[in-house]
Amino acid sequence: MTLEETVIFIAQKEQGKATQSAVGDCSASINNPSTPAPPVQHKVGCWACGEHSHGPRARYCGAWSFKCAKCSVKVQLIPIPDDHATLGYPMYDTSKLSSITLPMIADTGCQSSIIHSAHAMGFSKSDIIPVKLVVRGAIMEDLGVAGAVITDVSTDTSGTPCSTRQLIYVGQASAVHKSALVPIHCQEKVHQDLKRDVRLGGLEKVAPTQLTWCSRMVITVKADGTPRRTVDLQVQNRHSVRQTHHVETS
Repeated sequence: MTLEETVIFIAQKEQGKATQSAVGDCSASINNPSTPAPPVQHKVGCWACGEHSHGPRARYCGAWSFKCAKCSVKVQLIPIPDDHATLGYPMYDTSKLSSITLPMIADTGCQSSIIHSAHAMGFSKSDIIPVKLVVRGAIMEDLGVAGAVITDVSTDTSGTPCSTRQLIYVGQASAVHKSALVPIHCQEKVHQDLKRDVRLGGLEKVAPTQLTWCSRMVITVKADGTPRRTVDLQVQNRHSVRQTHHVETS
């Protein structure tokens, strides 16, 4: 072989090695076929007890018959009909009202239904105060709050009153907002216009928290660059009753 043929032969050998390492060994691939990895099965636990899933035996989950070991503190519940009248729901028959004593622990989710306790104290269905409170379960379903009753909670043994807070609010809706920022180049003009309208009687300065509704002022810019004062009524419209008027159509 000449020198030129030897160089070409060596170059072809090196090229074959490079190609084989890049593509892979065909014979090894044929002799050892690759098998796909089995899919990973994610274990789904029980939403009630947190352990492994029970499948068709979910109704036998231990969470349904679980009893809280900490529900040992007994409290006394005393009906307060005067507060019902203060909220606008007077109780006309208070002869059946009585105090009861039962074990209770707060903020654990052990028991969300107290209708049996309300009946034991003498409350009837007509005495329940309507509320807007929504209570949801572990899977975010609405448990359906029928209403509320007002009681005085105190311990049964030492007589020390418990720290409680009413979870209801009966009254008109109010608008809570922050004042809108006025652009710095319009502040002097807006301030002078407000003072002028007060002098003319078009605007009146009132003290805070005196009115049910207080909509904020928002400054926009006119086409000529001067400020325009507008009133933001979005929050008020959300709490207002929608009124529609019929329009004749062809």
